[in-house]
Amino acid sequence: MERINFSKNSEISMYLFLIVGVLSLAYAVFRIFKSISNGAGLFTGHHHIMAFLGLITQIIFGFIFIFLWYTNSKYRKYYIEWDNEKMRYRLPSSPQTQTITLGKITRADIQSRKLELLFNDTTTKTIDLEGIDYDDLQKIRDSFIK
Repeated sequence: MERINFSKNSEISMYLFLIVGVLSLAYAVFRIFKSISNGAGLFTGHHHIMAFLGLITQIIFGFIFIFLWYTNSKYRKYYIEWDNEKMRYRLPSSPQTQTITLGKITRADIQSRKLELLFNDTTTKTIDLEGIDYDDLQKIRDSFIK
């Protein structure tokens, strides 16, 4: 059974994004509360601009890592898989897993990241493969050419 996932990142890297993002934001919040609790204002001293820029950078990177985790975990559930008899897929445009029997397909064309299937009963189904790498599109195309 061939399977192509939309998300190429491993489970470990996804959780690493989340951990780094949360720790970065937590440390930035800790620094803000520590500065305020000292009663000296948010930043004091002659390096207050550099400390402020460092804190803003840390907050931005925290949000970037959390955003990376979110988008990767969102696309992790989308896939397309096939064997000799059936093709199953779950795409962002379809809320649930779809199944197609390959024996009912008379022709399949891939043009510009869209898979167009023509069935025996002359109906056509177009599957949007946006988000799949070019090499994976080649695998899908080669499997239908056989």
